[in-house]
Amino acid sequence: MTSSGLIAGTPMYMAPEQARGEVLDHRADLFSLGSVFYQMVSGRPPFRAASTVAVLKRVCDDTPRPLQDVIPETPDWLCTIIDRLLEKKPADRFQTAKEVADLLARCHSELKLNGKVASIGGRENRQTLEMQRVRNGVRNASTAIDSSTGKGFGSIRLRENSKGLRY
Repeated sequence: MTSSGLIAGTPMYMAPEQARGEVLDHRADLFSLGSVFYQMVSGRPPFRAASTVAVLKRVCDDTPRPLQDVIPETPDWLCTIIDRLLEKKPADRFQTAKEVADLLARCHSELKLNGKVASIGGRENRQTLEMQRVRNGVRNASTAIDSSTGKGFGSIRLRENSKGLRY
């Protein structure tokens, strides 16, 4: 948002930090690139809603529907790249456009040579990331309780449920 309260940019492609009016760097453009890639693959933007404010809220708070739920034949490696581009925190995204371009070039070469892309490495799948978020949320809640009351849960055990998520 500008200082006059106007929105500068297309809300469906804005990075969360831009939607919140925070200071931006080049990684906001990488989020937008992820939004464009998501739409190219699925035929729809990753964040849709009836009003601009609702779209901005979804950009900040929601995770897009998994691409393979929309287009089941989307390759895992492409989903992983797009998911990483759409990470809410800039530090969790690719850090440079060159990093993305080099990875896409490598994937293209592998497809031409082998007809498939080996693991792109360096990044967990969405389910693993979700398990980490659950773990971090439990730890943060425990720390908050410890800090505010001096009492906590002690040791919290995390177990996997049938979907692989831990609690």
